[in-house]
Amino acid sequence: PAGFGPGFNGPLLVVAQLSDSGKQAQLPALRAAVSGPRGVVAVTAPRVAPTGRVAVMEAYPASAPQAQATTDLVNRLRDSVLPRFSGTFGSRPLVGGFTAGSIDFSHVLASKLPLFIGIVVVVSALLLFLIFRSLVIPIQAALMNLLSNGGALGATVAVFQNGWLAGALGVTPGPVEPWIPVLMFAVVFGLSMDYEVFLISRVHE
Repeated sequence: PAGFGPGFNGPLLVVAQLSDSGKQAQLPALRAAVSGPRGVVAVTAPRVAPTGRVAVMEAYPASAPQAQATTDLVNRLRDSVLPRFSGTFGSRPLVGGFTAGSIDFSHVLASKLPLFIGIVVVVSALLLFLIFRSLVIPIQAALMNLLSNGGALGATVAVFQNGWLAGALGVTPGPVEPWIPVLMFAVVFGLSMDYEVFLISRVHE
């Protein structure tokens, strides 16, 4: 509901490992530090495990899980707020939960996507070179594949994320899930490469 705020459905889990039961007295200071950064609406009271070795609290951001402000908040907690408690608890408290996990997953995919695309395009170009004994065909196929995927991803972002023609198409703008580019590349690349091989084979015949 709107009354709870956009970040209500994506709380961040802050976990502290307690080296001994005496460290529980430091949890209020940790809670106050997590509540301090801009963008944190509320932080729940720490819940300590029955073993007394782990404490968990939930931090509710002011922004939605997919918003850039939430990503910035997670990075701020990890880089600036929590490291100073490493000596207090014996190890640095961690930020987890579904929202933080999604941010980490997006970061991994974004960092590996250029390598993934590059390897696939280079390998396919080498295979075309071995099949057709030509340099022009593999280079042309690689360039056309990159242009096709760039156009498909650009149209996806323009319509589904930026909202261009969203009303005419009957869609609601929103963030594009991080796995969408990987899936789209596989589909577009497979279709374009199949037709490339079929067409050039027929011409060769």
